Amino acid sequence: MRTYRLQNIQILGDELGGSAATEYERNVVGALDTIQLNRVGSAVFTGLTRSLTIRPYTGTRPNGTASAVSAPASGVLDHRRYRCDNAAPITNNGNPARYTTGGGTGSVIRFSPSQWMTSGVADSRRVSIAAAGRTDEVLFHETTHAIHQMAGQMNCSDAPPGFDTKDEFWAILLTNIYCSAWNRPLRRDHHGHTTISLTAARELFGRYSTMIDWMCVGMPAVTRAIARIDWIAFNPVRDSYVRRAAL
Repeated sequence: MRTYRLQNIQILGDELGGSAATEYERNVVGALDTIQLNRVGSAVFTGLTRSLTIRPYTGTRPNGTASAVSAPASGVLDHRRYRCDNAAPITNNGNPARYTTGGGTGSVIRFSPSQWMTSGVADSRRVSIAAAGRTDEVLFHETTHAIHQMAGQMNCSDAPPGFDTKDEFWAILLTNIYCSAWNRPLRRDHHGHTTISLTAARELFGRYSTMIDWMCVGMPAVTRAIARIDWIAFNPVRDSYVRRAAL
C-alpha cells in the first residue's frame, strides 16, 4: 500500500504481490503526478474530499472503473437510482429505488497503467495514442466519476446518444477539457476513443448546455476553478459560467 501525497488517496497494489505491486504503485503515482501538473487536473483533485482507493483493474480488456463505497450516498438526496452501466432504473419490488441518504461517499477506482500508454512509450514505439486514451487521461476520467460520488452528485440516468449516462457525459466533457489543456485530441463520446475536431466538439457539447450548467451548479468549487482557466481552447465549463454570469 502506498499513500499519495494527497493524503486521502491510497494506492493498493498488494493483490499483485511482490515487485509487481511495487511497480504498480509507482506507475499509478506517475499518472497522478501528470494529472496534478495539469491545471484542470489539479482543480479536479480539489474535489477529492473523501477517501479514494486505487486498485488494479483485472478485466480482460483495457478499461477502468470508479465505484462508490456507498451507492445510496453517492447520488443527490431522494433522487431515483439508475444502473451506471446502462442507465436502467433500479427498482425495489417494482417500485423506484431512491437515494435515501445522499451526502457523498468515498470511491474505489480500478485502474491498471500497464493497459495504457504514456506519451514516452508511444513515441518509442512510433505510434499515436487514441483520444483520451493516454494513461493519465484514463485515470483522470475515472477520477471525475469519483469526485461526483464524493460530492453526492452521481447521476447515471439517461444521457445524449453515445454517452450511456449523464455521469459519462460529464466525465468525457471534463476529460476533453483536460486533454485540451495538454493540446491532445478530443474524444467524441463514450463508445470508443474516436477523435472529434475542436469545432465539432464545441457544436456537439453546446447542444447540451443545460446538462453542463447542471453539473456546474452541483460542483461549484471544482467547476469554477476550471472556468477560470481562460486559455484552454475547449472549455464548455467556462462557457457555462460566462453564459450565466456566475464567476
